[in-house]
Amino acid sequence: MSSAVICPSILACDLSRLSDEVERCLRAGGDWVHVDIMDGHFVPNLTLGPPIVKCLRKNHPTAFLDCHCMVSHPAQWVEDLADAGANQVTFHTEAVESDESLGKLIQEIVSKGMKCGIAIRPKTRKNCIPNPIEIVL
Repeated sequence: MSSAVICPSILACDLSRLSDEVERCLRAGGDWVHVDIMDGHFVPNLTLGPPIVKCLRKNHPTAFLDCHCMVSHPAQWVEDLADAGANQVTFHTEAVESDESLGKLIQEIVSKGMKCGIAIRPKTRKNCIPNPIEIVL
C-alpha cells in the first residue's frame, strides 16, 4: 500500500518570488511540487511552461516536479518538459484522440525517464474513460 503524497500547487503563489515559494512549500512538508501548465485552449487560462520548469529545476535540483498539463496537445509538451527537468507529466485523457494515442503518450513520457499521471475532468462520463493499464500492456 502506498502512502499519500503531499503535492502543493504553486499556481497561487507569488510568481515574483517563485523559487522562494517553492522552497516554502517544501519546508512546510510538501513531498512534490505541483506545476499547473495551461495553454489557453484546453482550459481558458494561460500559465507556466517548460522555461519555468527549467528554472525551478536549476534552483531546486532535488525537488520532484509534477507537471499537470491542462493542454490540448499534451504529446507536444513531453520532450520540452523532459529537457526542462520534469519528474512527472500528468495529462488529461480528454486531450487525446484515441486509446491508441493515449497508450503512445504514456509510453513516450516513460521513455523520457519521467513518471506519468493521468487526470480526468470531473464532468467526464465514466464510460468515456479508457483503462490506461490495459492500453499500455
